[in-house]
Amino acid sequence: MTTTTTTRRKTATGPGTDAFARRVASADWQAVTDEINEYGCALLPQSPVAAM
Repeated sequence: MTTTTTTRRKTATGPGTDAFARRVASADWQAVTDEINEYGCALLPQSPVAAM
């Protein structure tokens, strides 16, 4: 017998959601990827949750 489970992703809404999305989108993701590939981890210039 095969069981299939479906998980729904909750979408964040409310004050600060757009600000969070802009901060995440503004990261230099190529640089983050390069750091992860080189060091195994990476730091973002600012925490995406600092404004919340």
